[in-house]
Amino acid sequence: MTSQRAAEIEAALSLADIARQLEPLASSDGLAIEVRNERGPVLRATFVREPV
Repeated sequence: MTSQRAAEIEAALSLADIARQLEPLASSDGLAIEVRNERGPVLRATFVREPV
């Protein structure tokens, strides 16, 4: 990734894509994507599903 912002955007778009593919009644409470570079983790984007 060329920048922190690009990594954030790519992680958010990936989470949204995965969330769209989940079955409506899937048992997952959440998802996380960790973005890494050659030195290690850069950021973690999470999606948490909470009942209302």
